[in-house]
Amino acid sequence: MSQIAVERVAPATEKSSVANLLVVLGFVATGAFVHWPYVLSEGEVLWNSEHYSFFPLALGVFVWLIWDRLQSARVHFSGQFRIPTLVVAALNLCIYGLAVISGSNWLGWVSFLMFLMTSAMLLLDAESFRLIRGLFLILVLIIPLPLNFDTMLVINLQKIATQQASKLLDYVGLYHAISGVTVQLPDKVFQIDDACSGIRSLFSGVTTMLVFAVYYRYGLLRVALTVLQTALWVLIINTLRVFLVVYAYDHWNAGLESGWKHEALGFVSYAVMILFALSTDQALRYVFPLSSGRGKLIDEEERVTLGDSLRRWLASPFSKTVSLGLVSLFAVGFIGLGVKANLDSSRLPTATNNQLFSEKLSLEVGEQVLPETIGGWKRTKFEAVNRDKHDLFGSNSMIWTYTRNGVVAQFSIDGAYPSFHDLWYCYSSTGWELRESSNQQLSLAATPDQQEVATEYQLYRGADEDAYVIYSCVDSTGATVEPPPPAESALRRLLNRLKSGNLLSEEGGQKVVPPVIQFQLFSRDESILFAQDVDDLRNLFSEARFHAKQALASSAQ
Repeated sequence: MSQIAVERVAPATEKSSVANLLVVLGFVATGAFVHWPYVLSEGEVLWNSEHYSFFPLALGVFVWLIWDRLQSARVHFSGQFRIPTLVVAALNLCIYGLAVISGSNWLGWVSFLMFLMTSAMLLLDAESFRLIRGLFLILVLIIPLPLNFDTMLVINLQKIATQQASKLLDYVGLYHAISGVTVQLPDKVFQIDDACSGIRSLFSGVTTMLVFAVYYRYGLLRVALTVLQTALWVLIINTLRVFLVVYAYDHWNAGLESGWKHEALGFVSYAVMILFALSTDQALRYVFPLSSGRGKLIDEEERVTLGDSLRRWLASPFSKTVSLGLVSLFAVGFIGLGVKANLDSSRLPTATNNQLFSEKLSLEVGEQVLPETIGGWKRTKFEAVNRDKHDLFGSNSMIWTYTRNGVVAQFSIDGAYPSFHDLWYCYSSTGWELRESSNQQLSLAATPDQQEVATEYQLYRGADEDAYVIYSCVDSTGATVEPPPPAESALRRLLNRLKSGNLLSEEGGQKVVPPVIQFQLFSRDESILFAQDVDDLRNLFSEARFHAKQALASSAQ
């Protein structure tokens, strides 16, 4: 059984080396502790996310690959700073500081993953670290793209898959229509992977193939090619999956769109996608053979011949005295910021009832929560929709329909969500385009002097459909969740976020206690609504929201 070979320290310096190593290990433990609030918070979000719930497996594979790389090599423990280590550690501390100042769990998660690299660079000498540095690419894929860019990516890819599936359906002569990621037959509408969901196997599939590429020590260009061809196969397989679901329903009423059959089809699709990606990789190996086999390690002679003067200078460690001083300096920085992060976490408000919204909303409140008439609007319909607890539309919805002078409006309570739920991505995935968006201050019905914020969209789809949407979210303490800058272009959202000081925090530093419930009002028409109509709908939303919020607060007591 192979073991990690550690260079023996000379007896004269053994005591000081052990002390140095203990100080470094103390620094690593300190960094892990101060990052804990962000690891816990972001880890919960990732675990509840369909796209990133595989992250514990990715971390486990990352640790195993490090062990696999080092167990057959002569490992040299360093415990001393080098120029690259100093640069990475300084950048790590800056990112952690931004996370603490902005209250961004995302930045805290990035800082934690970077701290893993900082620790590895500090513990190992330059040559030993070179054996494992490529493995840190795996961690990049469990960092969610900020500002919901990952959601936009998967929705756009899902739109492409739906469009290509539509072409296949046209080819076999199946009459249908598509809008965004929905496919409509004369007797049924298919919401492809629940609109908000996107391509469910993209990130897990790419991560799986990246692990494969890193395991076989692919170069950077080959790793990029592996990721690209995997993403292409994800798109192709999901196109075929959409086609099969619709075709099987039309011809055999197979029911592949829901239940265990839908889940089984998802697992089979994922397995087929991985097989095709592996096959493509083997074909590329045949045409472009690997220059060296897996497991080739750099021996002592190569260490001398491969390094030029610049590389040797960068790899030269500082003295132990300087290194211990730098370790102490960075430790003080992380501890100082970490105390603030842990204090902020301990001050997080807690819900009076942590089970609020965790069950079906129909058990919390009922149809009579909202009055039959609100300012001339008359309630005409009520519907409760229950879904899977991990559904990105929320585990359930309660929908009240109101009408007045021919205008129909639907007010709904949707949830639950882990944080603020940006409706723009759901509507854009169903073919709606944004005409205008803004955040509006609402007067509470009982206390007009108090203000709460809601987000408005004016949407259009095609040449003959217009819609008005207004919505807001509250967490389980009853506090309104501050919305991000309204949806426009990706660049505008980024600039607005930076300008507002929110950085990459979805709640702009606000402490949100999940689960989060959404109040929404939707009205569709064949023409653009007049300003008076918008005011009437806004007032309906404000009044209905007030009654619904009061009812939910009562049910929590």
